[in-house]
Amino acid sequence: MKKENKNRKKSIQSQLLSFVIHIAVGVLAGLLIVTFLIQKSSVEGLSMAPSLQDHDVVLVEKVSQYFRAFERGDIVVLDASHLKGFDVKEDIVKRIIGLPGETIRISEGEVYINGVLLTEEYLTPDMKTYPTFSDKEETLEVTLSENEYFCMGDNRENSLDSRILGVFPKEKIKGRAIFRIQPFESFGGI
Repeated sequence: MKKENKNRKKSIQSQLLSFVIHIAVGVLAGLLIVTFLIQKSSVEGLSMAPSLQDHDVVLVEKVSQYFRAFERGDIVVLDASHLKGFDVKEDIVKRIIGLPGETIRISEGEVYINGVLLTEEYLTPDMKTYPTFSDKEETLEVTLSENEYFCMGDNRENSLDSRILGVFPKEKIKGRAIFRIQPFESFGGI
């Protein structure tokens, strides 16, 4: 009888240990996925309209940046913590406009990359881009260094972006927004 109780105790301990190990592996796998593979991010505000709306929820993949460079037009999630206008750790969603080594010039409502007018089909037809919200006569010219990106929102009249915040180093880019999961009626690839 004692041997049977001892075996039963070992069996319960073994099952409990197995359960704890499975839970630990699941939690570790979840943390690794969120840290290195994919994350969920919310769009706050209207700076990416019409492409993305306030409170849209997107999936952000974080892996491809190690295998291929970011491209002009990619919608990315940026770590905006410690930037002017942001008091707490915060992520923002913007579109990459300028790539490392390029010169971006914003003048007379247009964006030029290395002297060539940038065609931006994702903007509304009447959208103009100015260096600041208040002075439409100003010109902004920025030459990006290695690993620097110039990012702007699609709603240029309502976007706190590289025109004001400055360029974003590659390490501030968390990943590419690839899929909208909310609202359900807009569910799909970006």
